[in-house]
Amino acid sequence: MQIFLGYAREDLEHAKDVAACLKGAGYSVWRDGDLLVGGDNWDAERLAGQKAADFIIHLLSPVIERRRSVAMREIRETLRLLEDEPFSSNLAMFMRLEEYRVPVQLTVWHYVDKFKDGWQSDLLRAVEKRVAQLEGRKPQNPTQSIATEAPTVEAAEAPVTSKNVELMEGTEGFTSRASYPQYPGKTPFWELVNASIASRALAQHVGWRTQAEQLLEYRPDQLDPQELWQEVAVTEFYRDDDLLSIRIYIHDYSGGAHPNHGVESLNFFGNAGGLVGIRELLNWDDETAKWLAGLCFDRLVAAYGTDDDGSTFSLTTREEMETNAWQGLDRFTFDRRTVTFSFPPYEVMPYACGIIECSFFWHEIITKIPDRYRTVVDRIRNG
Repeated sequence: MQIFLGYAREDLEHAKDVAACLKGAGYSVWRDGDLLVGGDNWDAERLAGQKAADFIIHLLSPVIERRRSVAMREIRETLRLLEDEPFSSNLAMFMRLEEYRVPVQLTVWHYVDKFKDGWQSDLLRAVEKRVAQLEGRKPQNPTQSIATEAPTVEAAEAPVTSKNVELMEGTEGFTSRASYPQYPGKTPFWELVNASIASRALAQHVGWRTQAEQLLEYRPDQLDPQELWQEVAVTEFYRDDDLLSIRIYIHDYSGGAHPNHGVESLNFFGNAGGLVGIRELLNWDDETAKWLAGLCFDRLVAAYGTDDDGSTFSLTTREEMETNAWQGLDRFTFDRRTVTFSFPPYEVMPYACGIIECSFFWHEIITKIPDRYRTVVDRIRNG
């Protein structure tokens, strides 16, 4: 199997480590420093190697987003290649080299952390899964399936790690895949976390068949059932003990020029705060929600500027965002420093802009948060 390895030049030593691990396991690795010779058309050879690869690995670090680079071009090429792959294909994998927030466009796909112990095993398991996929067999260490085995129940303490549940379903071409974490804690709080995550993921996964059938009923001459697919990916945005922020990405194709993207969220303030939505976080205050939605619009205009005629690139107005404030702010996530609001394509910006994020430091909104959550927020901020 041919593996393409993409990375920024600043991460060369990490690339050598990963290539050595793969070669030691008997895999062939395309890495520019190993295969190119004097006189080669570097970019043409690189693109040919990427397109011919059976598996693509990209090393991710903050340096990739700080400047223009070929590494970013390679990632965009991989995203284009993934659009032509069968829905169940595991063509690409992303590997973080340090703890940082990866670009939102890449969080649909599960990634491996090289800075954690055991990264070699995680890497080789991902490669083995791809090999098995290409050979039409089951991998030797398949990911747990909810249909065959329930998550392991451990001690009542807050869990350290989660187990990923993967589901695949397809009948008459209505293909859907879901991936979401489940935690081994058995206290009521962790039961709430697991039930909330599973129900949100399964609602999308199970409901896809009905949606696909309705699409075919209304547009029978325009759609091929084999083309309809959906992927639901639930990932941790942030976690510290029992403080947990979750993102749910929905990626689907239901006809038209391109796939669609959606984003949702779940936020847990530990045993003390439980599941918290935007209404609870802002104390159900309509004026506060309008104020925050208006700030989001102002920051979007500042970030994306205006068109040649002086109009904004936005598909909405400040007044519209304020009117629909609760709905627009509902998809929020948090970490130690910020609260981030996510807007799917077409809601506030054109499709080409992807999922739009607008972040606020905790201290910017702390006075709007009710006293019952202040202690939890202090815990989040202090780590």
